[in-house]
Amino acid sequence: MPKPAPAPILVIAASRGLVSMLRAALDENRYTIEIAATPKEALRRILRAPLAAVVSVYDLPKMNGLELLSFCARRQPDSLRILLADDRPAGIVEALSTGTVERLFVRPWPSGTLIECLRHKLRHAETLDRHNPFHDHLLPQTAPAA
Repeated sequence: MPKPAPAPILVIAASRGLVSMLRAALDENRYTIEIAATPKEALRRILRAPLAAVVSVYDLPKMNGLELLSFCARRQPDSLRILLADDRPAGIVEALSTGTVERLFVRPWPSGTLIECLRHKLRHAETLDRHNPFHDHLLPQTAPAA
């Protein structure tokens, strides 16, 4: 059975520079990066299918990144949740201690550390999948071609 593609990484940011940096650093043939320009788009995407990671800036219209990642933590607890902020937002200590947010990067965001954090989490998730004896039974089954 062919190995399934890794779940995508969702990036919530108005800045195309952040998205470009992530695309350039992660092997795009291996990891799909999806972009949501608004919290509403991100919430719909979070509900649709599993994500390997969610990277959100703090300053978003109508909802902040901490609120968005809190929603994600309830819906997709296995996803890596990273918040990018200009400073330490109120509530971040509690969010980090409860696991709502796994990593906080404060501007200037160290792109190398951010990329390595994503790569590490994705490799770790793949290792767990490979060593899970029930993994093949949990994958969606496709009908054989006629």
